[in-house]
Amino acid sequence: MLVQFCQMKEFISPIGFDGDEREYSINSSERWLSIDEYMQKKFWGGSDTSVWDMKKFDAKLPAASLLDVMLRAAGSLEDNFKQTATEYNEAKVKRAAVSFKDTGSHTTNDLLDVITPACVEDAGGVTPAATDDFIFTHSLATVLVCVPKGGEKEFESWYEGDIEKEKVIPQSHKRINVKADKDGVTLYRVVIYNAEGKELDNFKKSCRDNKYIVRDYPYSKDWFAASVAEREQANANFVLEHIRLLEVALSSYSDLFGIWVHLKLLRAGIECTLRNGISEGPRSNFEAFFVVPEASKLAKARADLAQILGTDADRRMDSGADEEEFFPYVSLTLAPLTTSK
Repeated sequence: MLVQFCQMKEFISPIGFDGDEREYSINSSERWLSIDEYMQKKFWGGSDTSVWDMKKFDAKLPAASLLDVMLRAAGSLEDNFKQTATEYNEAKVKRAAVSFKDTGSHTTNDLLDVITPACVEDAGGVTPAATDDFIFTHSLATVLVCVPKGGEKEFESWYEGDIEKEKVIPQSHKRINVKADKDGVTLYRVVIYNAEGKELDNFKKSCRDNKYIVRDYPYSKDWFAASVAEREQANANFVLEHIRLLEVALSSYSDLFGIWVHLKLLRAGIECTLRNGISEGPRSNFEAFFVVPEASKLAKARADLAQILGTDADRRMDSGADEEEFFPYVSLTLAPLTTSK
């Protein structure tokens, strides 16, 4: 509650939050203050030692110009935060595209953590050897199939299927040298003659129709190294963008809160002037204070302030039948945290 002509009261105790201790803090003079510490600054208005930020909001400017400065500052902070949030979301999407949740299943796990150079048989020649686990040439392609527990013999007798349509290389099935997953699923490779480019799709469709899951994994040593590097880079970028988002959010909240407080003070000054007129002399006869009474004692605090600050005419007006609530001081509400007690 922002009031005119009253003394500073005790403020609520600082509220604790998990995570960054600056989550709801204000940066003031290179120091991070809690909201309570920031709001308890003395001389918010009217004094020679006022803490009104003259560098950001020159009090010599007309009220309309001050309001324009505040709105432009708030808009700039919003645009900067939106841009940072967009970059964070892009990094998050890229990370999700190359990262998989560890489910313990070969059907959904990231195979980069399952099929590594240490377990892949690769002769390393210029041309692939028949014993290589993965064979990719201009006309040959390898398909990785997840075979359920106990279904190995059935798969081995089925996979050749329609040789004319699917162009499966006979006897090309081979179990990859990795352990079965938690459900007993094993990984098999099958080599397809893919000269026209459609045979591979035909075989994959046939696998799906027969409840076999196909995993895309075009393994080679170079591809594996590039994929691991891409995943690590995506994870690193996500972490950096996350940290940057938090830092921008903290600073934006701090700056916006400062703008909000100055806006409330500006409005209080204008309303005081409209109600009481302009005082003569170099000093204003208005003072601004922040008062935080307990929620259960708000009505009593209002009554006490009316007795202290109000005149007999004010009290008669307050006791009138008019439904509109009247206070003998300018009162504005400031609720920085809905979680405040």
